[in-house]
Parts: sequence; C-alpha cells; structure tokens
Amino acid sequence: TFRGLMPPAAQASAAEHLAAVTRETGVPVIDCRGWVDDRELIDGFHLTQAGAAELTPKRAAAVRTTFPDLP
Repeated sequence: TFRGLMPPAAQASAAEHLAAVTRETGVPVIDCRGWVDDRELIDGFHLTQAGAAELTPKRAAAVRTTFPDLP
C-alpha cells in the first residue's frame, strides 16, 4: 500500500536516475524494494526484525552474485 503512493512518473524518474548512476559509475544497483512484504515495514521505510531477517540472506546472495570478486 505504502509503495503504491509513489506516482508512476516518480517511479520512472527514480528508475531513470538509478540507471544513469549505473551507466556513469559502472556500479550496478540492487533493487530490493519489493523483496519483503509491506507488512514487514514498520513505517513504510524501516524493516521489522522479522523483515530484516527475511531480507538479509536475500540481499547477501544478490551482493555475492552481483559482485563476485568481493572478498
């Protein structure tokens, strides 16, 4: 519900900006905004402990896949 408050034009603008950052820096963006259900967001931004426990392994796997040369 909370994420739905962002108008499509604003979502598109944010996506364009992040794509530009990736092009300019060569650093990919890992968009994990949709990886945890809204019920696990305390205030629309911050995860509950259960949400963090759910997101952390997913994010770790994405970082390992996206940046395989990191120690």
